Amino acid sequence: MPLKRFKTDRRLWFWISIALFIVPWFIPMFGKDSAMRPMDMFFVLVSSVGSDVDMFGALAAIGFYTVLLGIPAAVMGWVLQGLIVMLKSPRKDEDAKAS
Repeated sequence: MPLKRFKTDRRLWFWISIALFIVPWFIPMFGKDSAMRPMDMFFVLVSSVGSDVDMFGALAAIGFYTVLLGIPAAVMGWVLQGLIVMLKSPRKDEDAKAS
């Protein structure tokens, strides 16, 4: 029995991945000393433009967190869109048996 090939829905993959990437930015990080949301890093960086805050460290933290969230969001988005595409596709085997 040949395997059925499904087409990738790139637009669905993109929107699922964006949703999976954006949502964790607003959830507080868990840890001993921090209840700060990752989105707060942007506000700290913008509000401290003229002060002695380590700009490179803040940008590195944002970049690290972006990669940390981006790769799993893309992978999980691909898996979820694959499941959705498989569920949406018409079942030719059942249609052939019915007629």
